[in-house]
Amino acid sequence: MKRLHLRRPHRLLSDAPPAPRAKLRNPLGKWARLHGEHLKNHRPKQYAELLKSGKLDAHLRKVDNQAADLFASYMGAGAGYDAAWDAAAREVLFPPGEDVSP
Repeated sequence: MKRLHLRRPHRLLSDAPPAPRAKLRNPLGKWARLHGEHLKNHRPKQYAELLKSGKLDAHLRKVDNQAADLFASYMGAGAGYDAAWDAAAREVLFPPGEDVSP
């Protein structure tokens, strides 16, 4: 008895189903990462509350936007890089630690 070998016809790339796409994440910006590290190290209670409530990501994105806008406005006003950085750091990024009274 003769065996039949059935071959699949070659498929064209256009016939192939689309490859699954990885979800595109919107990573945190530089300012948000700096602020997040500051919260974790110097304001652990606030960091834990934001993390537990699920609001940490939104908070970090808000701070990222605020710091970037403030930095850009200082740079646009003719302040130097160092002055703009200091303003963003002082006013938005690095609030005093929990053990320091305001």
